[in-house]
Order: sequence, then C-alpha cells, then structure tokens
Amino acid sequence: MVSTSTLAMLRPTAAATTLRPTLRPLSSSAVASSSRRASRPVDLVGPPDPLSNIRPVLYAPSSPARARSSNSPYSSSEFPDASGSDADAARAALELRLRLHRERVDAANHRFWAGQNANYAAQLARRLDELDAARTRGPAAAAGDAKSVAGEDAETEAEAREEVLATFYRDWQVANRAVQAKWVRQWWADVWTGIKLQGKVHWARATSRAR
Repeated sequence: MVSTSTLAMLRPTAAATTLRPTLRPLSSSAVASSSRRASRPVDLVGPPDPLSNIRPVLYAPSSPARARSSNSPYSSSEFPDASGSDADAARAALELRLRLHRERVDAANHRFWAGQNANYAAQLARRLDELDAARTRGPAAAAGDAKSVAGEDAETEAEAREEVLATFYRDWQVANRAVQAKWVRQWWADVWTGIKLQGKVHWARATSRAR
C-alpha cells in the first residue's frame, strides 16, 4: 500500500500545472519603431496580366503623404517637397526619378511582352488552322469518303501536329531573334540605370540621417 505522505508527494501542485505567461511592457523606442513600420508606405503588386504575364506594381511614394489640393487631381506626395532643405529636396527628386524610371521600365516591358505573346498566339493558331485545313482537303475528303477522314489514325495526326509545332517554334525563334536581342540589351541598360539611381537614393538617405 502507498502511504498518505507518498500520495501527497505524487499529487501535482497548482504551481507545477499552471503556466502563466510573462508580459513585458514594450519600451517607447520599440513602440515608435513599430509605428513607423506600420505607417511606412509599401509597394502594391497586382495579379499577372493575362496577356503579358507580368505583375503590375504600384510603387509607393517614399516621402510621407501630404494634403492634396481640392482643385488638383494630383497628390502632392508625388512631387518633391520644396519646403525642406536643399539636401532634402535633392533626395526627394532622386526618389521621384527612381520611381518614374521603374514605372517606365515596367510599362515598356508590359507593352513588349503583350505584343510578343499576342503575335505568338495568333501565328500559332494560323499554323494549326492550316494543318486542319490541309487534312480535310486530303484525297479521302476529295473523294467524299468522310468515313476514312473520321477514322484517321490518331498517332499519325499527333505526329503531324508535333512536326508543325516544331517547325513553328523554329521559325518563330529565327524571325524574332533580332527583336529579342534588342529587348535584352535595352532591358540590361534599364537595369543598370535603375541600380545607379538606387545607389544615389541610398547615399542621399544615409547622408540625410547622418546630419
């Protein structure tokens, strides 16, 4: 038998079974940092465009939003604030240049790929339509043997389709090689321009905080 003292030792106590979380008050600096992160504007990314397959980006202004004039359709946050120092105005101008550059590059990429994809889909559909028309104009169709056309071997049809697709892909690459190469060169030029602008913006922000 187990004694009463032994049962008392085995019985869990309230201190052992109750877990109380320790709450620590946030410091004023942590609260201020969290508030700044919550109020900081962020870029908004939309769903992919059905034609270009590129996600549109709405770039947030770097400077805090200011009141908009009642007789103007534009937000004053889109333009540099001339009320500050010359360094702040220069930094705001660089931030605006960077945002406009990004928007211009995104719009150019959307136009290019939307046009390329639409042209690709149209030419591919035309090649497949020509294949279907050639198959229906075959000797069996000309003789009026609809039964033979309906019973055409599926494997032969798949091989003919694959051959048409392979020829189309080759012709497309050859016809658009110069266009693609031109776009790649322009894209890399825009990328390096954006990197340089981004570096200038970071340097302007760093020197502004150091003052």
